[in-house]
Parts: sequence; structure tokens; C-alpha cells
Amino acid sequence: MRKIAVFVLHALIAMLASVALGGVLSGIVSLMLSPVGPRHWVLFRLTTDGPYSPFFWGTGVLLGFFVNRRMRNASAQWVWVAGICWLSVWIWDAVRTYDPRWCQDCSVLQNVWRKLFTVGYNSCMQDCLGEVYGTTPMVTSIAYSLGAFFGLRSPATLVRTDADPKPAKTDPAS
Repeated sequence: MRKIAVFVLHALIAMLASVALGGVLSGIVSLMLSPVGPRHWVLFRLTTDGPYSPFFWGTGVLLGFFVNRRMRNASAQWVWVAGICWLSVWIWDAVRTYDPRWCQDCSVLQNVWRKLFTVGYNSCMQDCLGEVYGTTPMVTSIAYSLGAFFGLRSPATLVRTDADPKPAKTDPAS
């Protein structure tokens, strides 16, 4: 039961805390970049646009690394499975609720794409909520798993401690 609880904790950190922290960072950068004007719209979109922003997946990698470096739990590397399952539910819902009248006569595949994976596409469906609530947690869970993988393989502390003093030299002459 403890193993399941630890896995759920890692999944919550990956899929909720990473998204929340990434959203705050993205919002701050968005406010800082908004005065730059239309010449830098590519930079603006790359840094602040939904699930593909480095602020979202970067936060996931860093949280995964540092949390798992501290907790040392192998199940954290498998959080990506929870993210894929989460996205699968969203894909299933997009297919189940498909109606060509609601998406300008698009196909089922186009409907799923527009709801969950559009980047800079102005016709993102339902105010891009599928990207925010479906795709972003999946991306951050994959990033968290990568960070957790490297966190598990890194030393528990980066500061060297001399807990084991060197053995005293013995004089062979005595």
C-alpha cells in the first residue's frame, strides 16, 4: 500500500505541481515579453504556449530530479504511464463526443488534434482547455519521469561529507 501511495504522490507532483509551477513561470515570462511587440512573437509563443513551453516540461524535469534524488524511489520513473493514461482518457472523450458540426466539418483525427495538440493554431477548440488539462499533465509527467530517472542515478548529496575519516597511518617500524 505504501508503494502505491508513493507512486500517487509522484504522479501528483508531476501532473499538478509541475503544471502549476510552470504556469506561474510562464505567466511571469509572458508579462515580461508582452511589451516586445510583434517582432518577437515566435519567442513569445515558444516560451509561453501551453504544454510545449520549456517552463512546463523544464519544471517537470527539475522537480523529478530533485524530488527523486531525495526520495530515492524507482516508481517515480514510471509516472509517464499515468500521464499517457490521462491523455488517453482525453483522446477517448474527444472521439466519443465528436460531431463534425462543432469543428467546421473536420475529421475525427483533426478534432482530436485541434483539442489536444495544436501549437499556435488559432482554431484551438474549447479555448485550448484540452491542451491545458489533457496534454500538459502528460508532457510534464514524461519530463518528471526523465528527471526522476537521472535523480535516482545521481548521488544523494552533491556535497562531500567526511563521515568516514581516513584510517590513521600505522608506522611499520613500530
